Amino acid sequence: MITFRPAPHPTLRQGDILFAPVAHLVRGAAPARLAETPRSVGERVFGGLWMAPGAGPVPPVDVLATWVPVLILSHDCELEKEFNERVADLLARGVKESEAIERASADPDLDPWAAVAPLLPLEAFEPRRHQGILQGQRIGVFPVPSLPHEAGAFAVDLFRVSTVSTELLGSSPKVASLDEASVHILRFNLSEAYASRDLSTLEELNQAVGAGGPEVFRTPRT
Repeated sequence: MITFRPAPHPTLRQGDILFAPVAHLVRGAAPARLAETPRSVGERVFGGLWMAPGAGPVPPVDVLATWVPVLILSHDCELEKEFNERVADLLARGVKESEAIERASADPDLDPWAAVAPLLPLEAFEPRRHQGILQGQRIGVFPVPSLPHEAGAFAVDLFRVSTVSTELLGSSPKVASLDEASVHILRFNLSEAYASRDLSTLEELNQAVGAGGPEVFRTPRT
């Protein structure tokens, strides 16, 4: 069962949920133009990036963008990798720990990116898939319960990933954070979606996450 922490993390962590812009590239159908600002949460807008030349392999490209709650998929180590390296380097030079942390925190070029995926209302998926999604039985789809002050269940398509600036993410208030057990399930889900869809290797994945893996994933999944 996916559950939240009593209060969101104070810093960016895997499993955090917050509002952010997400974008996906699609084949362009119109001359390049700017997209309008979304007028509401979840509204999708199109904008042109460039027009295709008269000849050559580059196609016309549009961006499909929206402003929605997103789930941070990047691992904690990736979110703070360069920060920790900078702090360690400053400490090795004799800088006090408090000053090292302050100096590293002030550098916007450290760990500038995070992978996120938008939360989609359950109704965005085919009705015949709802039960499997809610039970965690759909490979590549991560179920999310009702958010604080939001009714209805959500799900995250782990293949609809956007790379977003951590500076943008850091300016958005947290909605919620998955608890530790739910983050472990998210990591297993990501491993299953991107590493292997072959059920014959399920035991190897279970061993990789420890303690035999989450019980929910011992049944066949589609």
